[in-house]
Amino acid sequence: MIQALKTQVFRNFDQAEHGAWQTVYQNLEGCRDHQAFPAFNDGLKALHIHGDRIPDLEAVNERLSKLT
Repeated sequence: MIQALKTQVFRNFDQAEHGAWQTVYQNLEGCRDHQAFPAFNDGLKALHIHGDRIPDLEAVNERLSKLT
């Protein structure tokens, strides 16, 4: 059987990479408040995606699975 899905291997991002994520996330925060569809912002909150560090997609997928 061929494995159709591959899991993401969450690597340890360094502080510079998390810093880049923080900068982008913060710079787009004002745009999200008035340009993003409200469900997008609700999704960020529900999935615990914050600007402090790059999200671990495995953890995000686990939360998403519980919500759907």
